[in-house]
Amino acid sequence: MKIIRKLFWPLAFLALTLLAIKVLYDVNLTPNTIEMTTQNRRLMQKNQTKATNKAQAQITSVDLQDLAAAKKQLPHTLARDLVGQLQIPAIDLNLPILKVATDQTLSTGAAQYFPERPMGTGNYVLASHNFIGAHVLMHDIGMLKTGAKMTTTDGTHTYVYQVVSNRVVHQSQTQLLQPTKQAQLMLIRCEGRLHTPYRRIVTGKLVRTIPRVAVKKTAQTTFSYQSVVQRLGHKQWLVAAAEILAELLAGKRPLLLIAVLLVWAVLMFLIILKVFK
Repeated sequence: MKIIRKLFWPLAFLALTLLAIKVLYDVNLTPNTIEMTTQNRRLMQKNQTKATNKAQAQITSVDLQDLAAAKKQLPHTLARDLVGQLQIPAIDLNLPILKVATDQTLSTGAAQYFPERPMGTGNYVLASHNFIGAHVLMHDIGMLKTGAKMTTTDGTHTYVYQVVSNRVVHQSQTQLLQPTKQAQLMLIRCEGRLHTPYRRIVTGKLVRTIPRVAVKKTAQTTFSYQSVVQRLGHKQWLVAAAEILAELLAGKRPLLLIAVLLVWAVLMFLIILKVFK
C-alpha cells in the first residue's frame, strides 16, 4: 500500500501528459486516410465507370463544420465514389481518390475534377477543399518541393509522379486544366482566406507505372494504424491513442517521440527516488 501511494502522483502525471497529447493531436482533425484493402480495391473497380461531372463543385476554402459533416458521411462516400488512392510521403498524405467533384467529395478526399480522364494518362487532375486552420486533405501540398514523389493507384496499377512545379495562380487561368499529351498529375486546392480567387497547383510528371503484382509485397509491409482503428470502432480516445502510438513507432513524429521519452525518463527518475528513498 505504501508503494502504491508513492507511485500515485508519478502515474497520475503520466496519465495527464498522455491526455494532453491526445487533446493536442485531436483525432477529429485527422485526415481521411485510406488503406489498400481487398474491400477498398473492389470498391475502386466497381466505381471506375465513366461519369459526367454535372455536379462539379467549386474549389473553395471551407470551415471545420463542413469537415465534421463530411466525416460523418465517409462510409457512404467511399462506397459510392472510391476509385483510387493518393499518397505523398514527403507530407505524410494518404487520401482516397473519389469519382466526381462535389462538395461532399472535395471535403472527404482528392476528387477527380475530370472523371472521364483515365488515371495515369494526360492531365489527371485531383482537387479538394482547403480547411482553414486544419492540416487535412491537401492543406500541406504548398510545402512540396521539386522532385518529391507522388503516387496514385486504381487497385491494378500504381502511377509514380515527380513534382515539377508548385505555384499559386488565379482561378481565371483555366488553360492549365486543359488535356496534355504528357502524362501528369495535377493537384488543386484554394489558397488563402474564404472566397479567395487564388489556387495552389502542384504538378508532377509520370516517371513510372507499376502493375499490382510488383507492389503487392511492399504494400503488405507498409505500417498503418488503420487496421487498429477499424477494430476500435467509435471509441475516439482509443483511436487517438492508436494513431499517436502508430506514428511514434513509424518515426513520423520525432519531436513528439523525444518529448514522450523525456517525460518517461523524468517519471522513472521520480519513481526510483520515491520507492527507494
